[in-house]
Amino acid sequence: MAIALVACGLLLSASASAAVVPELLELVKGREAEGVFDRYEPPEKWVGKQHDFEPIMTWTKVQGHGEANIRVTHTNTEEHFIEAIYVKDHDGNVIGGNLLSRKDKPAAKIKIPDETYKLTAFAIGNLHGVWKSLELDLSWTIGRSNDGRIVSNTPPLKAGAPVPTKPPKDEL
Repeated sequence: MAIALVACGLLLSASASAAVVPELLELVKGREAEGVFDRYEPPEKWVGKQHDFEPIMTWTKVQGHGEANIRVTHTNTEEHFIEAIYVKDHDGNVIGGNLLSRKDKPAAKIKIPDETYKLTAFAIGNLHGVWKSLELDLSWTIGRSNDGRIVSNTPPLKAGAPVPTKPPKDEL
């Protein structure tokens, strides 16, 4: 069972990380000091495996409340598992996350404060370190679901593909 450390949007201000429990912040600080990896610059020994470790994030806004849904395709075992999933805002503040056990599914739902305009998801693996997602620009609207939710996400890209910097004109 995951220990939920979801930051409430009403409690967050300029120091968003103050709402996140110290155990998560301590783990993040220690593990990020060892390095943070992404799909474009994986350690040489893990080339080809980066898609198992990279967090996949979607964002929805329902009735004025934003929520990030993060998952990692990695399968947890007793020896090899995802320790934590967390999200940082546009200022690099940790705004929420989950500490995970070996038996937990590597996924998290995190409430996002209204003033947040960019998100990056992170996953900490006990053996392969910290991996980050592509940055998600919340000002882009990709579509609406049947029930009127605005849905935006980081599209899957092939290794080496350029990261989009702005939406095509037909999406504005």
